Amino acid sequence: MRTLVLDSGAFIAAEAFDRRIGAIVQAAADTGADVIVPATVIAETWRTPARANSAALLKSASSVWPLDDRGARAVGDLLTRDRSVQIVDANVVTIAIATKPSLVVTSDPTDIQRLVKAAGETCSLGTFSGTPPSVLITVV
Repeated sequence: MRTLVLDSGAFIAAEAFDRRIGAIVQAAADTGADVIVPATVIAETWRTPARANSAALLKSASSVWPLDDRGARAVGDLLTRDRSVQIVDANVVTIAIATKPSLVVTSDPTDIQRLVKAAGETCSLGTFSGTPPSVLITVV
């Protein structure tokens, strides 16, 4: 794995004190993988006042991936192919594809898998120490 992309489900799980999220991020860091948080995920999950677990998870990321003009067009193209309106999920998928091989941590595997397939890519589904919200999707 080269990249770990965190979907909103990772932040929701962190706020629910799901320790598996920290273990996933630590395992990725230990292998030298980049941990990416899409800016759209922050917009979807960040609430004031900031919650300690979300702030800690964000701090552990290697980078925040902005949604610039080029990225926004890629997201729009993918949404057109999928006939979807899920901007955050499409953004997560476009980043995972751009940085593949990658893992996506999500609580919404069905939508992520569908978007990956709509993009013409392949992926596989797995879990980390149990069931959602720590579902891992490998984009290859």
